[in-house]
Amino acid sequence: MGFFGTNKVSKELCDNLKEENPTLLEQNKLLEERVNDLWKVNTYYSVQTLQEQFPFVDHHNCRLGKWYYEGDGQENFSNSSSFKSLETPHSLVHNTTQKVFDNLTQENLNNENIMQALQEMESASQNIFLTLDRIFQDKGQK
Repeated sequence: MGFFGTNKVSKELCDNLKEENPTLLEQNKLLEERVNDLWKVNTYYSVQTLQEQFPFVDHHNCRLGKWYYEGDGQENFSNSSSFKSLETPHSLVHNTTQKVFDNLTQENLNNENIMQALQEMESASQNIFLTLDRIFQDKGQK
């Protein structure tokens, strides 16, 4: 099953990465950026349609979570001094998305709460990529 329940999205991302022929560091970063972009687009689309547009998964079971806890991230980057600091912003992206979804199911839609959760999601997402940059810099320097 693909990132958001479709093999097509997953296959397309992997095919694009193969064509670009990046290094391991670049490949990991590109994939995480694309997955994050899909997550955010689908979250915003959920708000626009007032219903969840993808099955919610926690931060342990998404693509980045698998990378972090048991995949290439754990294997290749866990010795970075910045690696452990990735967990907090990553879990925040998921927690704030869950807040958005919870608000969408309420009878009286609270736009203010949704906007606050989206802003928190964006901030946490930026922190993910700042942290990934530090992790990849650490790895590149060793």
